[in-house]
Amino acid sequence: MSMPRSPDVHDVVGPNSDASLDEGSQWPPTGRRSRRRVAIFAILCVACLAITSASVVLSRLRANAVAVEEPSEPAAAPSAIEALTTQSHLVFLQTQGDSYRRVGLMGLEATDGPRSLTPLRCQRVHMAAGRGLCLGLTSRGGALTFDDRFEIQHKLTVNGVPSRARVSPDGRYGAMTVFVRGHSYAGGDFSTQTTIVDMATGTMLGADEEDGGDGRPGLERFTVYRDGSRFEAVDSNFWGVTFARGGSRFYATLGSGGKTYLIEGNIEAEEARILTENVECPSLSPDGTRLAFKKRISGGPMSSIAWQLHLLDLATLTDTPLAETRNVDDQVEWLDDQHILYSLLDEDSSGGIRPDIWQLALDGSAPIRIATAAMSPAVVR
Repeated sequence: MSMPRSPDVHDVVGPNSDASLDEGSQWPPTGRRSRRRVAIFAILCVACLAITSASVVLSRLRANAVAVEEPSEPAAAPSAIEALTTQSHLVFLQTQGDSYRRVGLMGLEATDGPRSLTPLRCQRVHMAAGRGLCLGLTSRGGALTFDDRFEIQHKLTVNGVPSRARVSPDGRYGAMTVFVRGHSYAGGDFSTQTTIVDMATGTMLGADEEDGGDGRPGLERFTVYRDGSRFEAVDSNFWGVTFARGGSRFYATLGSGGKTYLIEGNIEAEEARILTENVECPSLSPDGTRLAFKKRISGGPMSSIAWQLHLLDLATLTDTPLAETRNVDDQVEWLDDQHILYSLLDEDSSGGIRPDIWQLALDGSAPIRIATAAMSPAVVR
């Protein structure tokens, strides 16, 4: 939209206008002609102000367009969604067709099989035991929990660029990570906030001092130990939570001083301990014995960074590279004890870039693509 140029005095009654001062004329000019010009000037000023205000409003509406935009594809009938949820299925985000990603479902029996889309839209999703977490409702943040019918249960206040979302296997807890400064783990200048959510009530751990918290949200309030001594650092960041089955035990990444650490924590005790280094976005296997994670293999804070998928044996803390050799910046999902799922950016037929979901067996065989234009997989059984 073009905006009219703000007039100055020469545009209205300056020396190049038809009201320029002749010798012996008075300033300011008087009479009906002068009053008309003053009125025109005032109208132009009001028009400029109105256009500027409209531009600001439109920008805000675009930033929050997901709240009012009609989806490009209608949601599946409740009966179709219910039919899928009676069997093992994949919950994911469809990344084409809408400006914001749609939460969808598909069966696990066929590669890139039929999909059923829900009304929910966000930027990260995860689900377990009939409870789901949807993170990134607008470009400024926001989150919600939903039930097994994909109906909203609680809306959560969280501000930041969405990064990771996880629900514990028993559906008791959720974890969500946002960037509060920076937009990528590939740069040195980023800061995260990771919050633990009671999925039954929608309560966020430690967010409200009036409820007995200390005002520090999520994992920032935890006491961390290394080799029996308290680990204290002003630059600590936490991300990539993965939950153990039952109880409140979890694993996550702690970043500090240019290094990343694997921590094992307990939500009820609000404590954690450092296990080893260079582990990011861990994901615990269904049998609880291994962690699949992304390991930094190149770069530093000021250079290009790449990650390769590795497997960590929790009994020995030895790690092994997996057969996927491409750069994977994702938190993987376990399909079963021998297969993992993750998202990768791939070129589509039109030459654009889209995320697809890939499956990798731990026996060394090559990865296979199982869902195009999809990301953020969660296996529900």
